[in-house]
Amino acid sequence: MGADEGTCGVPGVAHRVLHLAAGTFAAADLHLVHMVSLLGAGQDATVIEGTVFGLRTGASLADIRVTAGITVSSGESPDINQCTIAGVICRPESSPRLTACRISEGAGLSCDPGSSPTLVNCTIVGGA
Repeated sequence: MGADEGTCGVPGVAHRVLHLAAGTFAAADLHLVHMVSLLGAGQDATVIEGTVFGLRTGASLADIRVTAGITVSSGESPDINQCTIAGVICRPESSPRLTACRISEGAGLSCDPGSSPTLVNCTIVGGA
């Protein structure tokens, strides 16, 4: 009785990219899930006002300024490229790769035990 629920022949998309135009986006605590990547229009053009949580292994954040920092969850290894960030917190066993980023203000770079971030051509200034 009722409509056929059907089945999916293939799994859903494992990775999604959200392209953000130039502008300022209020996000008090932005929690990314399910392999979502954010791609901005440039670190001086696209601004997220808030903290970004939930970047997963295989996901990325690129060409964005984040005003309240990024927290990388335990065990995750996202890519963070050409961003300006007010602090990065690496939880235990996380290993984010930051390339051509500027980390300023906020927490600077805070690494919990067992974390192993990789920084390539990054600048850290003014961290407390």
